[in-house]
Amino acid sequence: MKIFTIGFTKTSARSFFTKLGASGVDRLIDVRLNNVSQLAGFAKREDLRYFSEALCRIEYEHLTALAPTKDMFEEYKMKGGAGISTPVNFWI
Repeated sequence: MKIFTIGFTKTSARSFFTKLGASGVDRLIDVRLNNVSQLAGFAKREDLRYFSEALCRIEYEHLTALAPTKDMFEEYKMKGGAGISTPVNFWI
């Protein structure tokens, strides 16, 4: 099994889904704790589910058990990502 990550910030829906579709993955696993109020409209849970399945034929699953804890996320934000090994807002 290969694991890939992809972010959605600072990208367009076209670029995101083109890269996702070309990746060859079978399943998109959303590990965000809060996946309904994101800046990028296409990255909200139901939109992401629809577009990944309709445009890319990729199964969508939301698994918060794989998400960083709230404390880890707060530390990440405070340090601007420096010294933190747990990525946030990513999919496998």
